Amino acid sequence: MSYKFEYSVNKNIGKLSWGMTVRDNCEVVSVVVGEMVETKENFFVSGVWDGDFEKGEFETAELFCGCGVKIAGERILASTSTHERQRLCFMKKENAIYVSNSLPFLLALTDEKLDINCDRYEAILCSIVNGLADYEKDIPLADSKVMHQLFCSDLIIEKDGSYTIKRKDLHRDFVNFDDYYTSMKNVCSEILKNGKDSARTHRLDMITTTSSGYDSSSCAAVVYQIGCDTACTFKDGKYDEDSGADVARQIGYKKIIQAGCFEYKKRKDNLDAIFFSDGDLGFFMPFDAFRDYFEGKIVVTGISGGYMWDRDSQVNPDSKRHGYYFYLTNISFIEHSLQCGYIMLPLVLYASTAAGSVVKISNSEEMQPWTMNTSYDRPIPRRILETSGVKRGTFATANRGVGVSFSRNFTKKQIKQKMTENGYNSFIKWLETKGNNRWTVKRMCHMVKYHLSTLPEYLDFGFSKLKIPTNFRKLRGNLYPNPSLPSKMVIWSTEIMSEKYKTELNINN
Repeated sequence: MSYKFEYSVNKNIGKLSWGMTVRDNCEVVSVVVGEMVETKENFFVSGVWDGDFEKGEFETAELFCGCGVKIAGERILASTSTHERQRLCFMKKENAIYVSNSLPFLLALTDEKLDINCDRYEAILCSIVNGLADYEKDIPLADSKVMHQLFCSDLIIEKDGSYTIKRKDLHRDFVNFDDYYTSMKNVCSEILKNGKDSARTHRLDMITTTSSGYDSSSCAAVVYQIGCDTACTFKDGKYDEDSGADVARQIGYKKIIQAGCFEYKKRKDNLDAIFFSDGDLGFFMPFDAFRDYFEGKIVVTGISGGYMWDRDSQVNPDSKRHGYYFYLTNISFIEHSLQCGYIMLPLVLYASTAAGSVVKISNSEEMQPWTMNTSYDRPIPRRILETSGVKRGTFATANRGVGVSFSRNFTKKQIKQKMTENGYNSFIKWLETKGNNRWTVKRMCHMVKYHLSTLPEYLDFGFSKLKIPTNFRKLRGNLYPNPSLPSKMVIWSTEIMSEKYKTELNINN
């Protein structure tokens, strides 16, 4: 039996969304794709990689951003990104396996729903911070059903409906700074070449974010060397000091786009649901200000710089984030990128399974001229920036960051201040009609667990107000998710987006 893709292009769904149905012992694989998904005879892809586009060898790429599927002999192979910030979801149901790069899309395709009584979805969907070996693979559904999520892996489907999962190979260790920096620059160059390949229906250029800190600004410096000419940064209010406009100009950028970090609140659609449905509650919402510039682009960001580039970072080949909580996962862009049509390239996470060698380089003798011996000390990005012409003292004077998180909010007043008007009204209406927001004994016990798990941080914060240095954070264990309003926001948003997919796909309940 030889497989054959049968494509259906739907211009109403997310531009880069796709959903696939592989029926047991059936040679025709049904695939519904958004208008920007690249579809070929033997593969389809929402992504870019460092290789020849027409060969479609994304599963063996050194850096693959996005997700793709190919016919591999008598099997179907679905491949995730090589960085651990983009998932695949799949479910075996009756005589078929359903796969999608969007959780809401898969729920619509399978006519399933999340479990209204589960208050752990934020932690489950963001559990990749626990590492590639220990993240939670199963997503609980209503009626005791389960679907699955995959990071940094290939899903191999056999013709009889069985499947296996193969984790991607570890990246080689780097020898020194030049080895690391040259490899990073070369892989970015190949990715941009892939994005602009003439065999693509939709060619992708590159755009970068930047700030006054280490991470996104150094990534901007790397990609400027290979032809990226446009940088985006925030301005206004509390983010004036984090503006990367001056740093971008020093690097050489002429096209610098500045936007307010709270522009998203002006939107009249239900933007919040798009950003909450990945589990990471809205963290990237401010970046919606750049959606028109991001569309059709490879978007370079500097997320997770602390893990890869801090001199004292605790790392391992499984990419476990020691001391990182799930609300710092930085995956809330997934559905937004699919809807708007851009590919995220979190450049810091290039070769993240070789992070140990990167930390060794940061602490090596050759990096001493760029070592500050402070609590915010990242020699690698400092060297990249200063050798790119950025003056010392004009960047990385404080560890700031842009983002919106609802993980620690308890009241409607708190969340209303951060949400769009339509998003807030939609959530409250859903909560009142079917949100199952009653405080049961079980739920109250979960609240106790939550407060106990966050106690070390509150103690550190309290003592800091008294100017007494403490480090209770070292005593903290796994954070329990907030079982109050945040736990309902994931379910609400996913249901909203799933219903939207159903409507666009003309799937009847």
